[in-house]
Amino acid sequence: MKAFSQPRTLFRRRKQVEADIASALRALREGATIGLHLGAGTSRIEGMINCDLYNPNADRKVDATSLDGFENLSVDLIEHHHMIEHLSFDDFRRAVSEWHRVLKEGGHLVFTCPDIARICRRYLLLKVRGYLSDQSKETDYAIKMIVGSQEHEGMFHKNHFDPSRVRRIFPMHGFKVEYITAYPRRPTPSMLVIARKASGRN
Repeated sequence: MKAFSQPRTLFRRRKQVEADIASALRALREGATIGLHLGAGTSRIEGMINCDLYNPNADRKVDATSLDGFENLSVDLIEHHHMIEHLSFDDFRRAVSEWHRVLKEGGHLVFTCPDIARICRRYLLLKVRGYLSDQSKETDYAIKMIVGSQEHEGMFHKNHFDPSRVRRIFPMHGFKVEYITAYPRRPTPSMLVIARKASGRN
């Protein structure tokens, strides 16, 4: 299985870092015989099986918490973007167990999600700025970062992570966290996590 080459972030321009991350992710995808893109929605990743429970244009109708259509140790790469925060605590436990089950030894789990620690810092900063000028619009948006935009059932946030919580929780489920970064940039402070299925546990 292709090893993940960690992009350096220190003393480098943002565009350089983002280009390196895109290149590293592309290499992981190209090295995967079977890769699952869960919660794909309208976004497609070339060469991956784009899975979604609700979008009729997905390659397969799949619930991220139940990968019954995939055998044990059959998948090289699982990837999802801004999906994990929509899983309740119970759904998360079921999902991460399924991801571990289907991934091969050394297989990669790649995901992005909001960084709740940075969001909370932004919210508190906006409250301080609010004493000097109207920050109500920005504050309302920061609250949406926490609870979700809530246009429909799938847009509620039910869980949150920051780097320290990721490093604490995922090893409990058989994953070694190899890389966490604040890139690529998004309006919502977010992080990219690369983890690998730890050896010696099925």
